[in-house]
Parts: sequence; structure tokens; C-alpha cells
Amino acid sequence: MPRKSYTLLTAFLIMMLISLWMVVPPISAVSSYVIDGDNGSSVKTVVPASAVSIDLDGVTIYREIRPLIINDRLLVPLRAISEALGCEITWEDDTRTALMAGTTSSGEDFTLILKPDSSQVTGSLSNEIIQVANNELQNAVPVIVEGRTMVPIRFLAAIMAVPVSWDPVSRTVCLNQAVGEDVDKEDESLVRVFSEIDNGLTITMHPGEEIRLELNSNPTTGFTWVINEEPDPSVSVLTGPEFVTDSSSTANIMGAGGKECWQIKAVSPGITTLRLWYMRPWESVQPLHTYCLEIEVL
Repeated sequence: MPRKSYTLLTAFLIMMLISLWMVVPPISAVSSYVIDGDNGSSVKTVVPASAVSIDLDGVTIYREIRPLIINDRLLVPLRAISEALGCEITWEDDTRTALMAGTTSSGEDFTLILKPDSSQVTGSLSNEIIQVANNELQNAVPVIVEGRTMVPIRFLAAIMAVPVSWDPVSRTVCLNQAVGEDVDKEDESLVRVFSEIDNGLTITMHPGEEIRLELNSNPTTGFTWVINEEPDPSVSVLTGPEFVTDSSSTANIMGAGGKECWQIKAVSPGITTLRLWYMRPWESVQPLHTYCLEIEVL
């Protein structure tokens, strides 16, 4: 075969390899895991959250396996995160239940019982905390992945009354136990706080309950969160936003950002939606970011 033909063939093969590399995702991006439940085992495709880290009071929590995103929910190993929060986990194989024992940030000792595939937990905590925790499980139940019990990160945050937030720059889920210890149990500890990590979530509330929504923002750039669809006021009432400057060391630097904060209060049973666009209001272009919460009042 002439040298020119070899050259053309080599170039063609190189182009094919480059195309395949661009189209086929890395092996670590999508994986199949065995999900064990009371109704048997099944293989589901889930996304390892390799680009997400979890910090507790500013320190990264090291764990044996990475968090997983299943059905757009961030699930973490129950034992690893619970023990970092000072709890003990015991697994009873006969009944396929996990026992979680610990002390909340308000000093209340508790024992919880949870089962894979169940959206209900029982235990010695107050009815208010149990209700908040069960609300979180309505969106994503505990599952067993390769022998490890995985639970929604917000479920653990609700049980321990630990504030949780999302840092989009470092892609970090931040748990702040020190802040939780300073919050009065009967005041703000039971107010759930939602952020970017909850985008697309369906949340359940009860009449009279209030939640807080905090989204990163920087008005000095001209961008702000604009309401695209406001909740039905007969179902839930939205108030705000209030801009809160970043409390970090960069807060006093000109151009530093913060958070836009809203309060949402459930009024009466029904389903409604809140949609927000992050954009410059005077520009007729697609928003830089979008955010959606579906609110179901029971």
C-alpha cells in the first residue's frame, strides 16, 4: 500500500478515536450498582458524585465510598456521616433495620429505627423532628448499595438539626454542627433551609410550617434571582428576598457576593411551584441559572 494511503488511514483512525473519546463518558461518570431492598435486588444506573465533597465544620469527611446521586438526590453512607456527627449505627441483619443512636445539637438523646425502601422512621425524638425527617424521606428513601446503607444528606441534617448548605464554587455540601449547637431547639432548629443542592426537589410541608430558601447571588454583577413562577398564595406564601452578605473573610471586599433569602409558609393543602431565574433583568437572553421547587402541602 502506498505511503500516502497509510498516512490517510492513520489520520482517519486518530479522528475516530478522538470522536469516541468525546462522545463516550468516562467510566467513573455513570455506573451500575446493585440496589438491595425488601422486594429483592435490582441493578440501577446511578451517578457517583465524584466532583462533590462533604465538609463538617470546614473539615472534609473522609469515607470509604463516594456519595451517589439517585433520582437527582444526593445520598451518602449512613454510617460514615452519622459517626462523623457523633452517632452510633448498628445493623440488625435479621430484621434488615439500621439503629441510629446519638445526641442532637440541643442535647436530646435519641434512638431511631430505619429500614431500606421505607419513607418512615420511628424513634424517641420529638414528633416535630420525626415529621421533618420523614418529609425528607418522601423524596428519596434509604437504599442499600453494595452492602452499605445510603440515605439523603438532608435526612441526617434534619435529625441532628445541623444546617446544610451548598457551595457551588467548590461543589461542596457544608454541614455546620457548630452553628446547630447555638440554635434554640424550639425556634430555628426545625426550620428547614434549602439551597442550590435542592434544585428540582419536591418538598412536603404542613399548614403553618415555614421553610427558608437561600441562593447564592452577587448583585454587583447585575445578576439577581427573578421570579418566573410564584407559588399559589392559597397553598403557600412567599416573602422576600432579603440579601445577606457573605459572612466569610471576603465579605468586606468590594464586589463580594452573598445570598438572596426567601421565607415560604404553607397555608393549605395543595401543590404549587416556585421557579426562579438568575439573570440581568434588563437583558432579553436565557437566564444564567434556573431554580425550581415543587411544594406539596399535606
